[in-house]
Amino acid sequence: AHEFALIQRLISAQGEAVPKRILADEIFGPYIANAGDRLNVLITRLRKKAAAHFGTAIPLKTLHQLGYVFNARCRVKR
Repeated sequence: AHEFALIQRLISAQGEAVPKRILADEIFGPYIANAGDRLNVLITRLRKKAAAHFGTAIPLKTLHQLGYVFNARCRVKR
């Protein structure tokens, strides 16, 4: 569920960087200890799963000091 929430949030940002703190708060809640570290683990796990399943890297880019961006064209169906 957390992986889906992460991807959905990044896709809905439409190519804009989403700060790490905002992602951590939205996915884990604002009062969870070590939410930033949990986010790092979640992203690492997601990247490994995508590489194993698709045979290529997921289009998720780390922007140091800014956050993360999903840099592929797509949209979220509602």
